Formats: sequence, structure tokens, C-alpha cells
Amino acid sequence: MAITVGSCATSPPQVETPAPNPNGCFLFVYDRPGFNGSRYLVNGPVRLASLDRMASDSDWNRRIQSLEVGSATSVALFTGENFSGRTTTVPPATRAPSLTTEFAGQVRSLTLSCDGVAR
Repeated sequence: MAITVGSCATSPPQVETPAPNPNGCFLFVYDRPGFNGSRYLVNGPVRLASLDRMASDSDWNRRIQSLEVGSATSVALFTGENFSGRTTTVPPATRAPSLTTEFAGQVRSLTLSCDGVAR
């Protein structure tokens, strides 16, 4: 009688993650403070009137808790869809481990402007 031994171990699936724009026009958003939790990369320039279908149809409305801004990017965050509600501007090369209470978990639209970058 022959016994065949197989392995049940599997490799984790390879997920292709886009790279940040090499010209410095990008934004990383996180759904937890301290750059933790799920992360999503937004390459710019871009205007997102709603965050409900950012990553593979994932809803990022009211999820952003922390962010990292590229060196050539200015970001405007809005608490309402279609660039409405309260707004704040985040300058280039900012690392914000937690957003203010007015914006943490409240962002529903955003814009990325690329400073001095050829489009």
C-alpha cells in the first residue's frame, strides 16, 4: 500500500500594487491612525468627487484616518461629495499620522494637484 503525502500549504496570493508616481504626485490614504490598516494609493493629478469606488470598487467614503502626501502634491480634502462641506488643504511632503477630528473618518471627496509637474 502506497501513501502519498501532499502539502496543504499555499503561498499567499500575489496582489499587484501600483507604484507611486515617480514625479512625487501621489497620496497614500489609510483607514486607521498611524499609517495602519488598509492602504490605498492615489496617483495624481486627479479630482475624486466621491470616494465610494476607489479601490476595486471598495468604498473609501468616511474611512480616511491618516495620510502621506508626495513631495510634488497638494491635497484638498472635503467632508461632502462633489467637493462640498468643510475643506482643508494638505501641503506637499506631509505625513499625517492622524487627521483632525473634523476630518478623520469624514472625507468624502478630494483633489490632488501636482505642483511643478509636467502633465
